[in-house]
Amino acid sequence: MKKINSLVGILFPDINNNQNHQPALDKILFSILLVLSFFIVVFIYFKADSPYDTGDGIVHYQIARYSWKYPLLFLDWWGKPFFTLISSPFAQFGIKGIYIFQALNAAIISILLFKIASILKLKYLWTIPVFVFFAPIYFAVMNSGLVEIFFGTIFTFSAWLVFRKNYYASALVASLLPYVRPEAYVVIPLLIIIYAYRRKFLAIPLLLTATIIYTVIGYFHFKDILWIIHQNYKLIGDNYAGMKGGYLHYFGVYNQIWGPVYAIFLLIGTGIIFTRVLKLIQGKSKNEFVEEIFLLFLGTTVGCFVLHSLLYSMPGVLNNLGMTRYLATLIPSSAFIALIGLNLINLSSFKGIRFLRPVILIVTVILIFWSSQKQWYLPFKSNNEQSVMRQISVYIKKELPNSKKVLFFHPLFPFYAEFDPYDLNKVEVLWSADLERLSQIPDSTLILWDSHFLKGEVKIPFEWLSENPNYIMLKHYKYSIPELPFEACLFMRANNPVPVPVPVEFVSSDGQVSVSTQ
Repeated sequence: MKKINSLVGILFPDINNNQNHQPALDKILFSILLVLSFFIVVFIYFKADSPYDTGDGIVHYQIARYSWKYPLLFLDWWGKPFFTLISSPFAQFGIKGIYIFQALNAAIISILLFKIASILKLKYLWTIPVFVFFAPIYFAVMNSGLVEIFFGTIFTFSAWLVFRKNYYASALVASLLPYVRPEAYVVIPLLIIIYAYRRKFLAIPLLLTATIIYTVIGYFHFKDILWIIHQNYKLIGDNYAGMKGGYLHYFGVYNQIWGPVYAIFLLIGTGIIFTRVLKLIQGKSKNEFVEEIFLLFLGTTVGCFVLHSLLYSMPGVLNNLGMTRYLATLIPSSAFIALIGLNLINLSSFKGIRFLRPVILIVTVILIFWSSQKQWYLPFKSNNEQSVMRQISVYIKKELPNSKKVLFFHPLFPFYAEFDPYDLNKVEVLWSADLERLSQIPDSTLILWDSHFLKGEVKIPFEWLSENPNYIMLKHYKYSIPELPFEACLFMRANNPVPVPVPVEFVSSDGQVSVSTQ
């Protein structure tokens, strides 16, 4: 018990001001590791054959990229309006611009966590960039256009303002969270408790600031004062019936989220925080910011983890498929908790073997970095869908550039074909299986069928097109590995076409194409 009390005293000393007490060496090491981390991830992403996420991540990127051409996209609720606004300048440089944007966000988060940890006089702050950049799920999601990384920036910025006791500014920043990710509804109640506990009640209504601004802006277009509510996706409904899992799903994939070493320090840090809260309840603590650490960092980590565990296990509620990328939202808060756990080596029992401290720190940094490099998605090679969709998209771009229109759903098509996905004269997304309408579309219109989106989500059967006398098949690609089935077919609308046999072409992961002999 004395050791625990000693550690608690080291981790949460009494604080009389917010001055930075960190040694100059800590700042230098932090700066070096931050710069190295930034350039390492950017180099890996630029050399990658493919983004980590080629579904929602591509769509978010496309919304940001084309928002300057179609300003209404700045109010697209699914695209998350504030993310679109801030990321759009980077998106003008293509998907690599988004990679830089994501890496910059991770750098900003690291700096903000460094500032918060400095206020608390924690040690080993130079390790923070590793906990942020190379948490396996963060390392993956940064290589995409997904919004989870930017959510971490807004959350950490708001939390830093709380630790600076700028509660009103914190509330203004936090008001933007719902316009980046829905996990805002985990964070905002925690902030309300902090504001009320610190008797800063006027900060609470400021959490509505962004909503008021977006409501007014959107009203001039939608003519609906409740447009945010009416355009929000529904909470009830499940497009993937029968594909949900158990309550403990995310425990089973902890290695893909944090990795084993990271998870150990996260658990240690959680135990230390609970110990400190217990002492606070018992009236034995005079340390500052215990409540903020407990609610904002531990509360956000646990809250996001529990939220997605429930959503994945409860049928009929949202379309949560247990993707690990959702938990990227809790990495900034869990990075701070893991840093607290790492400070365990400050216990008095380590004084006799001081030489072990740098060894432990260096080994920890190396193992966390290594855990991100041993994930299944590296080295970011094309998967089955990417390989096939790249092939058929390039075929359309080169061989049928003057087609009337292409109807599609798979987001990789305009990405690989380099088409404007919002040019309705050239392309159109098929949102529903309106087979009657598809029977009446103009001749020479193309339909790009795929076995993921058009079959699984839009519910258009392959047979409806392949056996339809008014459609002719032009191309048929399949992935070459049967254990990873995916196929895409290109059909053209024509009155009484003369059917021509179209061979199946198999696409390998390296883009090689072979024609079926059957």
